Amino acid sequence: MKVIFSKLKDLKKNPKTKNYYDVGLFFIIILFFHFLWRLWEHKLNFNFFGVDFMTPTIHHLLNIVRFQSSWFITHVIGFETVIRGEILIYDEYYRMGVTLGCSGLKQFYQFTAIILLYYGPWRHKVWFWIMGITILHLTNLFRIISLFIISIYKLAWFDTLHDWFFRPLFYVVMFLLWVWWNEKFASKTR
Repeated sequence: MKVIFSKLKDLKKNPKTKNYYDVGLFFIIILFFHFLWRLWEHKLNFNFFGVDFMTPTIHHLLNIVRFQSSWFITHVIGFETVIRGEILIYDEYYRMGVTLGCSGLKQFYQFTAIILLYYGPWRHKVWFWIMGITILHLTNLFRIISLFIISIYKLAWFDTLHDWFFRPLFYVVMFLLWVWWNEKFASKTR
């Protein structure tokens, strides 16, 4: 074990491998908090000492996401939509569920963990976190709106784009935010 930590310190100190160390640390944090979220969601049903405060939070965030997506689709794109429960409806043939995984809360949680655990001055962490959460929320709205339009015009593409483009898009945006943080703020505090 001592050898592993010694090698990691060498990676961190070496200017040629420092970037690999940082990227590896980013992915370790993301994966750790992904699996922690899954455990909390599926095994503990979001209970924390007998209290489930996450389910109401997710539902509140989902209501915001549904409303903002519906408003944009109706007023900007021009497809009159209605919200019924978890469903965005364009007409009797075009509807899309916006369910628990669509809230973006897991990605907010992962981004929060990255900002809290990574190097950098606290005075910058606060405004950067607010900006990052806002960008991730806008990314989520873009994702939902785009998938709704895709479900109208190219329904056959929906599952593929949902799983292989729009879901990873969150992590690409998160990674780019982290790169910005790492280059502008974290590197100055080391």
